[in-house]
Amino acid sequence: MPLPDLHTTRRYVDVIARWREDGAITPLSICWPDGRTFQIEKVIGQPISNSFPGRGVRTLRYTIQIGSHKTHLYLEQEATEKGNTDRWYVEILPYHAPWYFGRRRGY
Repeated sequence: MPLPDLHTTRRYVDVIARWREDGAITPLSICWPDGRTFQIEKVIGQPISNSFPGRGVRTLRYTIQIGSHKTHLYLEQEATEKGNTDRWYVEILPYHAPWYFGRRRGY
C-alpha cells in the first residue's frame, strides 16, 4: 500500500490582527480551534500578494515568526455578491492514522 500524499492542506484559524488607518494589516496572534493561542513575535517583510486580474479571490502571504520558528500565514480575501470575506489560514500536513505506516497484512 502506498503512503498517502504528503501535500499540505489549509487549516482555517482565528487571527487577532491590527488594521491600521492606512489599510495595512498586521497579524498579532493565531488562535487554534482547541483554544491554544500563539503570539506572533515578528512579521518578516511585507506580505506577498498573488492576486490575478478578473478573479474574486486575493491571497496575501505573511512570513511570520512564532518563537524561533518561521512560517507562513495567509489572508484569503474574496469579493462576492454579498460582500467581502476575509479568512486566515495556515498550511499543515494531513493527519496520518497509525495504519498508514508499515506494511499491509492479509490483504
